Amino acid sequence: SFKETVKSLVGDEYTVLDTCKTQKDKVTIKHETCGFVHTYEPQYFVRGYRCPQCSTLIANDAFPAMVDYMTNGQYHVTRRLSNDLFEMIDTDGHVVELTKAMFLQEVRRPTPSDILPSPVENLRDDWNEKIWEKDKRPAHISKKDVLERIRSLYAEDQLIFRDDLLKIFSKDFSSMLNNALLKLIRDKKLYRIEPGIYCLKPIHPSPKRLVTEKYLVRNGHRIGIYESKSLAYEIGILNEKPEMIYIKTNAESHKSHRRLSVNGFAIRLQGSPIIITDDNYQYIETLEAIKYAFHFQADKNNCIPKFIKKNKLSLNVFLSLLPSYSDSIQNQFRKMWRKNL
Repeated sequence: SFKETVKSLVGDEYTVLDTCKTQKDKVTIKHETCGFVHTYEPQYFVRGYRCPQCSTLIANDAFPAMVDYMTNGQYHVTRRLSNDLFEMIDTDGHVVELTKAMFLQEVRRPTPSDILPSPVENLRDDWNEKIWEKDKRPAHISKKDVLERIRSLYAEDQLIFRDDLLKIFSKDFSSMLNNALLKLIRDKKLYRIEPGIYCLKPIHPSPKRLVTEKYLVRNGHRIGIYESKSLAYEIGILNEKPEMIYIKTNAESHKSHRRLSVNGFAIRLQGSPIIITDDNYQYIETLEAIKYAFHFQADKNNCIPKFIKKNKLSLNVFLSLLPSYSDSIQNQFRKMWRKNL
């Protein structure tokens, strides 16, 4: 039923990847336009909330002009009723009350809308480009805007990272976002777990959870891997667990190693020259393990070929990633593949 609802609202632009039983169950949805996968509460998606990477916030004072432009004057905002709710009228005199998100959903949907009094005949959907051409200043966002968006995207006990919020609101809003976050923390609507990490309720996550979600698996998606000794231990090349955690991650801009401590956990961190994803992380782990085994003459028990076989990894994907590695690592990979696979 929910998949049918999504289809009627957005056509093939979004794909529901799993099932839900209630309007508050989190459901995973893929935005086919950009490929971004995110979790939503169905009730919020039906109210017009869309891909946080692509959707642009519209300031309340800019919304009436947006409605006039998009509908070629067919709809006109008569007054603002509350923070995000507007009264508008069409050229036939029909009056409707809609939020900004709901208006955008209904005016763009591929199937007839039961909410709009009359369908828009000549939709002009390039408002974002037009408004940024005219005015380079970012539109205003309030703490209510930020809190509403956070609640639509995150579970109550989920860790919220500031760098993810910047992707949702864009860098143009960074100073306003910082002010909104400070006010929400002051009002106890949001809680700071540590610098740059927040939650909708006061929790005390373990150091391991902080490290994992900050550098390895963010919002259910891979952004990093163990490397060096930590990876060798995970795969079985090393028998003794290293004292330091070695991590390669998208969340780190430095390509050279740096050391830090997260709640007592010693970490050696490095940025990844290849963007780590759900689809390629095991391939990158394999090539990093080969690099470690080559430099330290390890893996006499063939743990790496066993890892490849266990996870049914494809040669074609390896071949696409190999150019990012040195000739010696490429040769070691080919030698191992010919001998064991």
